[in-house]
Amino acid sequence: MSASRGWDDYCAEALGLRTCACSRPICKFSEIPTRSTSRPFPFLHSCKAKGFRRLKEPTSDFVIVGGGVTGLSVGMHLKRLGVPRVRVLERHHVGSGQSGHAAGIVRALVGHKSVASMLMDSLRFFTGFKEQYGEELVVHRIGYLLLSESDQSDNLDQVIQKAREAGCQAQRVSAAEAIELQPGLRQDSPDIYAFEPDAVQIDPMLAVQTFARVARRLGVEVVEGCEVHSILKKGSQIHG
Repeated sequence: MSASRGWDDYCAEALGLRTCACSRPICKFSEIPTRSTSRPFPFLHSCKAKGFRRLKEPTSDFVIVGGGVTGLSVGMHLKRLGVPRVRVLERHHVGSGQSGHAAGIVRALVGHKSVASMLMDSLRFFTGFKEQYGEELVVHRIGYLLLSESDQSDNLDQVIQKAREAGCQAQRVSAAEAIELQPGLRQDSPDIYAFEPDAVQIDPMLAVQTFARVARRLGVEVVEGCEVHSILKKGSQIHG
């Protein structure tokens, strides 16, 4: 990468983003005062050069920082709850952070009932996505095999019990069953196994792009190329 060109430049080139007069692909958005007045202009393009742009609305009911799976999902759910003005700010492009590089495994076989319950909600959310939102989301029901050392048998049973209390259909499986599920495991290993048949795998980047389409259709303003450097407060209110 050239020393004179940063990550933003390469993202802009790859995504076809326009370049403003300050030579940055898309400048950050913030609430900034001008020299002529102390009153700020909410959410102006922070570059003073020609070509700045405004966001669609000067204010929002909710501003979500980060355009990954979590940020976009929050935006979608807020709109379904009837929140009028929801905005997601993403510094590069949706899915450019951890969401776009995740394994995409959703499973509920964990040793905490409350966490397992949330993960069961996630499984229902993904498997019922098309019915809820009218968009196809490819979900691969591959199951999840949990491996543990033989001296952790009691702990593994506790994990299974907590997951079952949340509705997860997990159970112990033999070494032979585990090898059939996952070829390549050592046949002479003393390890013990549990299997969750309803765990799923989803392509993370496809999921993010699907979330972004649905969010925009529901009325969420998804702003890419918008890096948040700070949050400006006045009393209990967020001003920019």
